[in-house]
Amino acid sequence: MLPDAGPARDGLDVQARVPDLRGQVERHLQQFVRPCRAAAPGLVGHADSLSARSVPLTAANPGGILFINGTVRADKPKEMIMGSTAGAKYEGFTAEERAAMRDHAKELKAAARRGSRADKAAQAEQDVLAKIADMAPSDRAMAERVHAVVRAAAPVLEPKLWYGMPAYALDGKVVCFFQSAEKFKARYATLGFSDQAALDDGPMWPAGFALTSVTPEVEKRIGALVEKAVSHTSPDRTPTR
Repeated sequence: MLPDAGPARDGLDVQARVPDLRGQVERHLQQFVRPCRAAAPGLVGHADSLSARSVPLTAANPGGILFINGTVRADKPKEMIMGSTAGAKYEGFTAEERAAMRDHAKELKAAARRGSRADKAAQAEQDVLAKIADMAPSDRAMAERVHAVVRAAAPVLEPKLWYGMPAYALDGKVVCFFQSAEKFKARYATLGFSDQAALDDGPMWPAGFALTSVTPEVEKRIGALVEKAVSHTSPDRTPTR
């Protein structure tokens, strides 16, 4: 997060405070941005150049100031916008993202129309199986195995569609899901876990796993992950009773 210039203090105007702001930006780069770029120099992003990132000021400088390549400028050309490329436009959601949102809206309407809890659960699983059957062959083969493993490892989880993806929920809250490679035109499928999954392992742990095939070894790993996810106990979490 870029430093907020805030109001002028002690009668100092914006120009007098520029060196101080430059120092704040330099510390931001040193602490957050450069370590990431050093670890992965091939990545290209917005943060390192801080191109066209503006910090609004008060009446002392209504136009705000502009950070470009770590340098503070007092002017802010109107043609420059936030982002790594001047003049770039936000294209909005992709077609795949819009389709996922439409799927979720349909899921919510369908769930609202159904009767008893048992009826909803039975129909939800049929919806999941139908979605899996419609997948491309490679995705379908993986989704079928993931479904079988999850159902065996954690019968307490109930299948349901979630943004058009097979998902498995506890008390109505999604714990894990299968995202096909085809859905977002990715090079691999994904087994993902939500923050409801008790996979905590210190200050950092994975919550998503790339899948290119589901071998017997992978099935064992998935089963162990799912069992842990619903255990409701972790090094940093009090068990839920």
